[in-house]
Amino acid sequence: MKPRYILLLTLLGAWLNICAKTIPAGSTIYLVPGSAWGCKATYVIYCSGWNPQGYQIFTPVPGKPGVYQCTLKKAISSKLYFGASDQVKTSDGTGWIGDFCGNYKYETSQDGWSTATPCWTIKSITGAGSWGAVPDISSDDAAVIQSLTYDIASSCVSETFTITITATFIGDVCSFKLTGTQFTRDIIRNNASSPITYTIKNLPITDTQTQESVTLSLCSDGAGSSVIVSQTIEYTTPTLDCEQLHDTIEVCAGSADVVLTASTDGDAYLWSNGATTKSILVSADVTDTYSVEIYQMTHSVKDNLMANGDFETVPIGNNPPEGFTSSYNYVGEFDPSQYYSGHGGAANLFAITHNANYFWRDFADIDPHGGNYFALFDAGTSGYAWKATTADNPNLLVEKDSVYLFSYWAAYPNLMPDNSPARLQFRISYVDENGATKTQDLGSVYTLGQELDLNEWYYQEVQWKAPSNSSNVTISVEDLNGAHDGNDFCLDDIIFQRTTAGKNVLAQKDIFPVKSKDCKDPDPDPDPDPDPDPDPDPDPDPDPDPDPEPDPECKELIYRKWDDVLFVSNANNEYIGYQWYCDGVAVKGATRQDYYTGSPLENDGHTYHVVVTKSDGTKEASCPVGFSDSTPSSPLNPGNHESVPYRVRRIFVGPHVEIIETIYEDGDKDIQKRIVL
Repeated sequence: MKPRYILLLTLLGAWLNICAKTIPAGSTIYLVPGSAWGCKATYVIYCSGWNPQGYQIFTPVPGKPGVYQCTLKKAISSKLYFGASDQVKTSDGTGWIGDFCGNYKYETSQDGWSTATPCWTIKSITGAGSWGAVPDISSDDAAVIQSLTYDIASSCVSETFTITITATFIGDVCSFKLTGTQFTRDIIRNNASSPITYTIKNLPITDTQTQESVTLSLCSDGAGSSVIVSQTIEYTTPTLDCEQLHDTIEVCAGSADVVLTASTDGDAYLWSNGATTKSILVSADVTDTYSVEIYQMTHSVKDNLMANGDFETVPIGNNPPEGFTSSYNYVGEFDPSQYYSGHGGAANLFAITHNANYFWRDFADIDPHGGNYFALFDAGTSGYAWKATTADNPNLLVEKDSVYLFSYWAAYPNLMPDNSPARLQFRISYVDENGATKTQDLGSVYTLGQELDLNEWYYQEVQWKAPSNSSNVTISVEDLNGAHDGNDFCLDDIIFQRTTAGKNVLAQKDIFPVKSKDCKDPDPDPDPDPDPDPDPDPDPDPDPDPDPEPDPECKELIYRKWDDVLFVSNANNEYIGYQWYCDGVAVKGATRQDYYTGSPLENDGHTYHVVVTKSDGTKEASCPVGFSDSTPSSPLNPGNHESVPYRVRRIFVGPHVEIIETIYEDGDKDIQKRIVL
């Protein structure tokens, strides 16, 4: 049985007699929750002697964070309770406080209460405390916002931006609230401490810039309703500007080549000099501006192959849900919190609901991501939270070499400390064309509860390329955590869909100005009395960083295409620079991954090698090659040619010759030569 139920039963059994005195109607009771109860959304007072039984809500004392007051509508002459909740209540109510979803409940004697000491201060998690005098409520302990700033970051791929709000303050604050002209709802967070940092994601970038605002309110209650102080900051929505101009790089002429590196990772790169690696080498002797376009692979998606991934098909009665199964138990028509209370130790329950509080009153409010969602309470064992098969989803078929997008939204409702949150894993099984069952874990494990906002929805996705046709497929979201307490989570909008042809979308363009300058010191005054017989340097200092010569253990790096094009395989983006040699002499301007000789290689009497520069700056030389026949080498990065090309580029290698390079999704490269008239 969970400790919280032991606490509940203990409290319910701890009846104390407070009949010695009567607290008359019209008396004002004050409450100081203290750190033991923390910042709750609602505090109430309850007396079982009231007819009908019910509770009254405490309201914050203006200007006194952490102090609440309640003027009794009825006299109290029997048992007295205080209660607290993370849920917002705006009016008094009737009924047992358990229906109110109080976090803690207890009763206390009337001993010590008087008109001079009507303030109860909480000193333990059970609600135990003491009566005392009311704090000085005539003074104003308002908090002060010291700074409020924002930072905006935009994404060219998604055409959205994020705004991060940062604030510092002084004063006793229970919660903060953010409201904004672009927000769909208020954002309220308890237990606020300075500094505050909060990020709002996926705000749309439109063609027209607009003036928007965000208001930060510091509150003395956990509901965000009792505002101590507010401050508003305005911002202008960004435009879709994907270019980043870097500071000018100044280098001394004659020094080592300069390494330029794209500022962010991408799926493909295209430099202004034609290079396609993340980093390039440029000469320190040339003043020029270089740019790199950074691309990310995106896929357009087709219809969802799941029949009930949004959980909008609600089961009738105690019938199991449609379209999926689970390792855990469906609660049916039972209220799981009541079921749990009546069945000590029961767990492993899930429901299709629109409110996580349906499970347990300590859960935070989680707004529906879209209608109903899947909610799991106290897993207690590892297993598949959600599993769909072709038998339950007739459209769940996969085609060889097609790319599929598997995604879900997850939220973590448990705000209690020392919890053990779920660890979710994408998994797929299928029967291949040979009848063998294959199982793969996809992507990395996602641990819930790591973000700031535990009761928000977070998106997870993975892409998978089908290695085989299959009409017998099982996909699942597995919980790898076998713990009991705190292993609670919600899922919604689970999608498995086939994508269309992939394409690269410009994510960012970096611009690097490079300025070469003369760093030599001017000639000093000539020596008035030079050494008449200086010793000449018999061995002048050789080139400090010469290109390495080929050696017996050299690498076979050079491949041949047609009869006049050489190239280096760089499938792993290991190399960032190239220098081609003919008969041991560097060919001026031959610094690409491919080298167009301009004449047939067959029996031309020359040998060729290339010196490549790695990303760490080291160099190595290839083995020299010569050609005595017209048979070309193997194609670069050979693939099956069944995937869809996602980028084509043209490389001019002569006045009337161009190379058309086609890159396929599976890594295959095709190179064709064309005559330009």
